[in-house]
Amino acid sequence: MVSLALPTIAPAQQVLDPQHYQNLRQQVDQLRADAPVKRSKLWKFSALALAGALAADSASSWGRPELNPLVRGNAGRFDARSFGLKAGIAGGGLLTQYLLLRKAPQAEKAAAWTNFGAAGLLGAAAIHNHQARR
Repeated sequence: MVSLALPTIAPAQQVLDPQHYQNLRQQVDQLRADAPVKRSKLWKFSALALAGALAADSASSWGRPELNPLVRGNAGRFDARSFGLKAGIAGGGLLTQYLLLRKAPQAEKAAAWTNFGAAGLLGAAAIHNHQARR
């Protein structure tokens, strides 16, 4: 919880004192540091797009032979283990972004566009998988 101390009117001699301004700056900086960080709608939508594309790619790959040896199941097919690995990688990436953006919120737009790019690649893979089934 953020507590806000209301400023009092300072005597003229104190207003001219440079130390007075330094104290005010420190109070403002502390209020900014304590303020909760809000994620932009762009980053939230990009995370949803990534999750949706992952779901579409997984649904289109389920039970089919998997070419990627990192996510290939025991029988060489895409299965629950494969989905768990893919979801864990994507979730870990989003969690890392969330934590890093708390320290550097100015990078939020770049993180969002990275998510949209990854969602585009997964979406293209899902489309390819559905077309290959025909």
